[in-house]
Amino acid sequence: MNNIHYANTNTPGGNSSNELNNTKQKNSKIIVASLNCRSLTKTSQPQVSNDFVRHLRTQNIDILCLQETYASSPDTHFTLNRQFRSEQSIWTTHVGIVSLNPLITISPIFITRDQRVVACEIEHKQQLFDNFLLINIYAPAQRPTRQLFFEYLLNLPIFRLDVSTNPDTIGINNQDNMEKMIVGDFNYNSSPSTRPNLNSPQYNWKSLMDTHYVDCLAEHLSSPTFRRGTTCSSIDYFFASQGIATNKYNSSINFINPTWTDHALILVAFRFQSRNTGKGIWRVNPNFARDPRFLDRLHNQITKVCRTAPCSTPPHVLWEQIKKITTDTAQKIGRRKAAWRKLQLERLNIKRDKIFEKHAENHLLAVQRASIVETHIANLQQEIVDNDRLRAQHYW
Repeated sequence: MNNIHYANTNTPGGNSSNELNNTKQKNSKIIVASLNCRSLTKTSQPQVSNDFVRHLRTQNIDILCLQETYASSPDTHFTLNRQFRSEQSIWTTHVGIVSLNPLITISPIFITRDQRVVACEIEHKQQLFDNFLLINIYAPAQRPTRQLFFEYLLNLPIFRLDVSTNPDTIGINNQDNMEKMIVGDFNYNSSPSTRPNLNSPQYNWKSLMDTHYVDCLAEHLSSPTFRRGTTCSSIDYFFASQGIATNKYNSSINFINPTWTDHALILVAFRFQSRNTGKGIWRVNPNFARDPRFLDRLHNQITKVCRTAPCSTPPHVLWEQIKKITTDTAQKIGRRKAAWRKLQLERLNIKRDKIFEKHAENHLLAVQRASIVETHIANLQQEIVDNDRLRAQHYW
């Protein structure tokens, strides 16, 4: 299909402030947003479109799910990716999923033929949380068509209950055990005042969501997600499977400038606990194994302990003492060396500036003299980058 687009490339335009913030934080908190944007392109009002996207980029969103996108052409896909400065995205005529965090990747699982449903796998490049399935839905506004739509949805393998294995499991191929988020504009109001048709596919869909998923907006039942003039209702939803819903720590329904859209922006924040990293896990920098200063000090400390320990000292007690000495020595040298690198870089840059200032009339001589200092600067910068790379990894 020509009007389906999946992007997995770096888009020109530089890093957004949101990207920089997420990269610096390197934590396991993510914000997933859902919004019926009523068309982002707005070709007749390009400034309105630019302002709308700019506002969304300031919301610190990691994953943005959009409905009613009208993204039906490659030119539209390119424009939207450029505006969002997104590294990865999936666009169809009706919905879109955009990663605004360079550490989070999206991989398409399936797109329905009517392009109203997109499912993708969400993964963190540093594995700070387990992969999960994200499903973005835009249901038809007309009731008869909407009933047929939900009937079709209920028959999809991803939503069909697999009674033969586990009556509480909804499975799809290799995503059987994957946690799920189901978001979007369902185009129906499930308030208690609305009298449901108990035999309708829409009611069966609602029962499925209420039975097997957690409503992440349950605390905002009185807040409408759609408003047009004096008419308002709640027709946008955010559900999550139990395993991932327990990680939710905040949610909000935010009013959006009505010149941009008549729907509210839904934000749900999750905080994940990584199994491989976290407070309490300390690892020595392996580069210390080539540091003569560290090796000499560690050798002297271990020798001192072994010589002064009573002969009756159990081996496991002696081993614990050696581990503590190694930890203390590495931490002290590591802190001192980090401070030394910073100070040394400042001094070397000042020295380089003075060389160029002193030999301003002899550029060739200045370059020759400065090259030695620049080599030291480059080596220190590389050491800092190497250490940062280590901290970003799970296993050393």
